This record gives sequence, C-alpha cells and structure tokens, in this order.
Amino acid sequence: MASRKRMEDSERWRAVGRIGVGQSITDVALFFVVHHSVISRLWKQFQTTQTVVRRPVGGRPRVTTPAEDRYIAIVA
Repeated sequence: MASRKRMEDSERWRAVGRIGVGQSITDVALFFVVHHSVISRLWKQFQTTQTVVRRPVGGRPRVTTPAEDRYIAIVA
C-alpha cells in the first residue's frame, strides 16, 4: 500500500496560483503528482474560505498519557 503524501502549505498555495492563472485542474494535478480530486477539493476550499491551510481534525481523545504509552511499549 502506498503511503500518503500530504501537500505542504506552500505547494497548496502554488497549486491555487496555477489554477488562478488559467491552468486546468488536471494539469495542476499532473504537475504535483496527485489525483485531480485533491486539487479540485483544494480549489473549492479556496473559493469558499480564501485559504488553503489544512483544518484541524477531530478525533477520539487520548486516554493514556505519553508516560503510560512509553511504559506500555516497554512492557509489550
């Protein structure tokens, strides 16, 4: 399975800039070697929020502390 490569913020801004000057979403996706849906979602995000910075994601809160995690790793 291929590992995921997240676009850096600078790459995200460059991608939006390329679309802004008239390049197609497909061409921009080929340039950055990502799927066209990634660039499409990025462009949609930029149009609605005027930013391309990744939003923080929620998730289940951690139950163990970092010290407990280290202990579990040692014992396991």
